[in-house]
Amino acid sequence: DVSSVNLSHQAPAALSALSRLLQPGLRRDPSIILSRLPEILRLTLAGIDSNDQSKTLRTLIFYRNLVMWVPVGGSANLPNVYESKKALDRGGADGTMHVSDNLNEVRYSITDSPIYKRAFESLPESSVFFQASITTNLDGPDVDADTSMREAMLTMSDWSLAFLDRVYEILRAAGEQEKVGKGHSGVASRHTSVDVAQAKNFSRIMKETLCYFFSSMDDETFVSALRSVTKFLEEETLPHAAKDASLLCQAVASTRFDLSGNGDCVTDKNPGFDALMSVLAEDLEHRSNKSAIYRLRCLAGAVRFAGRAVIKHREKIISAVEYALSKPGDKHLFKTGCKLLRHSLSSQCEIYPISQCSHPMRSIVGEGLRIEGMGKSAQLHGGALIHWHVPSSEQIDFTA
Repeated sequence: DVSSVNLSHQAPAALSALSRLLQPGLRRDPSIILSRLPEILRLTLAGIDSNDQSKTLRTLIFYRNLVMWVPVGGSANLPNVYESKKALDRGGADGTMHVSDNLNEVRYSITDSPIYKRAFESLPESSVFFQASITTNLDGPDVDADTSMREAMLTMSDWSLAFLDRVYEILRAAGEQEKVGKGHSGVASRHTSVDVAQAKNFSRIMKETLCYFFSSMDDETFVSALRSVTKFLEEETLPHAAKDASLLCQAVASTRFDLSGNGDCVTDKNPGFDALMSVLAEDLEHRSNKSAIYRLRCLAGAVRFAGRAVIKHREKIISAVEYALSKPGDKHLFKTGCKLLRHSLSSQCEIYPISQCSHPMRSIVGEGLRIEGMGKSAQLHGGALIHWHVPSSEQIDFTA
């Protein structure tokens, strides 16, 4: 029914359609997406609703896809995606196979045919596919393309703080939903396997979205977002949302490292983890058990992939673990301390990739050469884009 496509009950379906159209639209003509991005972001924020998990999931999936292809803030220029692409020289050593050239040009060639254009022009205005103009920019970017890109980046920067506020609302609602789930007898309703699966899926989508979200930010936007997160953690204690709050801390601490040094020191500086430590590890002994458990759980998430930055905070982490393990009578506090200990040890003695700014629009692939093309996947060959945490002797001594 064409007349109902803009009604509220169609929002989840519209979000799913936008998620699938985002990358092809950016590949074909970025201005199609960028010119509408401010309005899209404004309208979709309401999709994060603690009372409607299905709609929230679809909104998070859309945002995850968005920040995978579009940077969050900064001064990224609109690349020229219309030039003919040459075959990549893979050197035969990166495990990939190059099948053909100009795959996207072949895929979209049908849109250049006269039959396709006449078919669109003959559509009635009531049709879902009707467009006022189907003229596409095949010769190069519009004169206003760079302006659209700058406006899109400013919009993404402003949206980032509004998005975080919506995430906080979800975390706040977790405790209220747990209370509602209790019957008149005061006993919580039993969770089925379906409930558990849905909760795991929600946490997975939330974690992926937040990791891409923080890794796609420019430095200035990240500073503002980090200030917002630390203020939220400092002012509120949400025991029922400890797991999702820990995922938020993990995303902050695992995606921003100083990569200006050599390959051996890429994880020494972690501004996100440093800021979280000043909030989560202070005065635990003077807090209530619920507050201490909440902060220790968040700290366990933050330390999980924090790299070598953990070493300079070793005293605070050891103190937090000792405090939790010194309370065997409180099984929840003791269990949280064990989780913090386990994550601290694994973060220092395991090899794992670093999710640092792997956004295609920001990734350096050579001397001053950036990957061009909105909606283009990051190339993994050449070793320029993947950074690994490799334990040092100091870290091994710490874990021992």
